[in-house]
Amino acid sequence: MATVSVIVPSYNHGRFLTACLDSVLAQTFTDWDLQLIDDGSADDSVATARSYAARDPRIRVAVNDANLGTYATQQKCLEMSSGPLVAVMNSDDFWHPEKLAKQVAALETSPEATFSYVLGWKADDKGCPDEGEDVHAGWPTTPRQDLLPCLLNENRVLASGVVFRRKGLRFETSCRYSGDHVALLEASWRGPAVCVPERLTYWRMHENNSFTVSERQMLEEVRLREALLAHASDWRRARPGSGAVEEGLAANAQNLFAVYALLGCRGRAWRLGQPMLGHGPSRLRGLKRALGLFLPRRVVRDHFWSANPHAAGVSTDFRRLDREIRGLAPLKLDLA
Repeated sequence: MATVSVIVPSYNHGRFLTACLDSVLAQTFTDWDLQLIDDGSADDSVATARSYAARDPRIRVAVNDANLGTYATQQKCLEMSSGPLVAVMNSDDFWHPEKLAKQVAALETSPEATFSYVLGWKADDKGCPDEGEDVHAGWPTTPRQDLLPCLLNENRVLASGVVFRRKGLRFETSCRYSGDHVALLEASWRGPAVCVPERLTYWRMHENNSFTVSERQMLEEVRLREALLAHASDWRRARPGSGAVEEGLAANAQNLFAVYALLGCRGRAWRLGQPMLGHGPSRLRGLKRALGLFLPRRVVRDHFWSANPHAAGVSTDFRRLDREIRGLAPLKLDLA
């Protein structure tokens, strides 16, 4: 059994898959195996993956009978692998050769940590790094971290930059956009993270990225942020007296307010007034957002989303969107 199982959900990234797999083969840490599952690609992804498997016995390839989505496919990869450490690798991303070696070493020195992550850069469709934007922004880069308060606000950990411990790990199969956020939240609930503060992973930007704003993605964000709100007492009990948790909870409510503004759900936004206020630095921001409820829906929507060109594609049929939200299945977090 290999120490690290690399899991690769693959879908229509044939033109990027060679660079992805080559970057795994180039790792200085060699005690790994790789489980790739193709999710119904229409390009040459399967042929490319199988050519690598034919050359290296550490690589295994399977194909889904039907398209399941990223995180249901990742869960299948998880179940078909056995390494005590699990490295996520998106099929359009690529790694620096020292990535796995440094993360395994970090986890060996911190046995209480539930995962390790590295920093990274965006890269264009040709693989050229874009160092003009720090995707981690002001997040901490200390070696040992409690990331839970940060993750209550947003996720700035790059999916292909994470190595999880297998124990307790799962991927939420009902998610198509935010399953990595859910996995990181649950891992952070169980224990701390260790950060390797080096740019060792590359998040490739291209026209088929799934992170761009869409109606389906916004509805999934509602499920996630409502779940975070529903578990507010759990977060507080786990981190009693934590001002950082209170700030994270307030930020979550403020972010949920912005999503409801985009979807035109004024009634749902009303009940976020108190959770948005938080304390300290977030209180004024929350108060300003709460006052926005007295403005017309389209004005509030334009205020929060005018800078995002993708938001224009989200429907203004507010009644239909409200019905869609009522029909959403609650997202259940595993906080055992």
